Amino acid sequence: MKCTNEQLSAGLFPRAQRALATIGTVSAVFSISLAAPARADDTPSVPTGVLYKEQLHAYSKEASALTKSQPTAISAPIYINEKVDDTRQMPSLPTKSIKYSQLVGDKSLGEISVFQDNSLLMKSPRLSGLITVEQNMNPFSIDAKRSQNITLKDLLTVCVTNNLDIKLSSKTAKAAKYDYLSSLGRFLPDVVLGDQQYWFNGNINLPINNTISRIKLNGPFMIANAGFKYHVFQGGKVMFGAIQSKHQLNAANAKEHATYSDALTDIARRYYQLALEESILQIRIRAADTSEEQVRVSTHRFEHGFGTNLDVLQARQQLAADRQNLLNQQVNRRRAAIDLAALLNYDMDIDLKPALAVDRKVLLKRTQKVEDLVKTALFNRPELKDLIEQRRAAKSQIVIASSVLQPTVDFVGNVYGIGANGNSRESLNTLYFLGLNLNWQLGGLGTVDAANIAAAKTRASAANVELKKKVVQVIQSVRTAYITSLSTEQNIIESDNRVMAALEELRLAGVRYQTGVGTHLDVLTAQRDYTQAQIAKAQAITDFNIAQVQLVRELGLVSVDNLSADKPIL
Repeated sequence: MKCTNEQLSAGLFPRAQRALATIGTVSAVFSISLAAPARADDTPSVPTGVLYKEQLHAYSKEASALTKSQPTAISAPIYINEKVDDTRQMPSLPTKSIKYSQLVGDKSLGEISVFQDNSLLMKSPRLSGLITVEQNMNPFSIDAKRSQNITLKDLLTVCVTNNLDIKLSSKTAKAAKYDYLSSLGRFLPDVVLGDQQYWFNGNINLPINNTISRIKLNGPFMIANAGFKYHVFQGGKVMFGAIQSKHQLNAANAKEHATYSDALTDIARRYYQLALEESILQIRIRAADTSEEQVRVSTHRFEHGFGTNLDVLQARQQLAADRQNLLNQQVNRRRAAIDLAALLNYDMDIDLKPALAVDRKVLLKRTQKVEDLVKTALFNRPELKDLIEQRRAAKSQIVIASSVLQPTVDFVGNVYGIGANGNSRESLNTLYFLGLNLNWQLGGLGTVDAANIAAAKTRASAANVELKKKVVQVIQSVRTAYITSLSTEQNIIESDNRVMAALEELRLAGVRYQTGVGTHLDVLTAQRDYTQAQIAKAQAITDFNIAQVQLVRELGLVSVDNLSADKPIL
């Protein structure tokens, strides 16, 4: 349906303006009534209650008309078929520039790289390069009593059995299963057993054959009964109650799956965050080593008359900043390990440490079309299955609410044993009873139940709207995760270029300073730039891995094998 600007101006806008004017009138009335309470001697200056209700009714009618006449799209969509032959590219390095592979192997800079291609190397840091937080404490694990090497698959496997959220959702689903079994039990007849013991002493007058007969009671009296009651027809309450319980069980299972998916996603995200913090710690250690060397060189040059005291102070200031950053990073790494252990419901005395190099993990190929990913998500997302089952359960509730307006039919049977002496079976007289009960009861002339039916229909409609809202959110999240994954992959390339440039800058700054062409401040600046470039690259690799995990989660494909797969799953 197409809608031009002229149609909008002629049709929707005037009615929208009138509706907004009505809203303004109502809000003005409300604000006046709050700001200036009426007194006995005041002249009424606000609309009466009848006029107020008429305004609300007019607004409701106008809003309903706008909703019906509003087009599904603002204007006709413009399809983008333009193909881009070339985009902004990173210029190539000059021919005389030193290649990145040579820069990494430059012994004059030391072994300061924590990367191998696009992988984060999980090397154990030198304890002598760390700062002691407390005496008799390991500066790396700090408060932990022991450490343990872990892999992502190990953590995901333990999470399935240890995570408290998964356990809680499992218990909820199990309770829903028993509720469903309970609803199935209503198809069976009810068993009635009874035994009443009485002791009488007195007279009772009974009308028998139009005469009053006095009967004297003195002694024990017993009534024993055994029977059944079968609900032949309850207006559909039993049948649709079982159907509703079945849908609620399916919804609980879907929620359990969603919790399982979220828990594994959080574990993978925190694992990559821990690897990032440990990589940054290694970068901080080597930055502090470089700063210490700068202090040593500056002090030596100053003592031999080649440098100034300002160079020494600047180098010491840089060293102090690097030491502070190093100390903070030690705490951040340990905090990440604690957060991972807490989510895993694991012993926090154990310091978790990634055992292997953390690679750039590609779980979904770039060639996947976003339309296909959206279809996969709509089919697999457990949240949608949960809402679908809740909507079906809400529809069943309409029939259950309507069943009260229908008659009920029960088939009953009993056998009674009545006697004056309960100690002797011969004293009991047997009475057999079979019956068919038909009841029809309308509470409040049926108005109460009619309102309950309307409420059930409204809740079912609300469940349908909630499902549509969730579908929109799923499509949005898939598309957002998809473009985020694409951008993070490109960020790795850009961060690699940044590391190359920063490393060359650091090398040249050192050479220029040694030959007297550059200043010591240039060296410190280049050192900071290189540290930040390395951190940016580690962050880019981590962001890509997390984006891949998030995209798998948005598609509803989370599992231990999928998140730890070495090859793309799609």
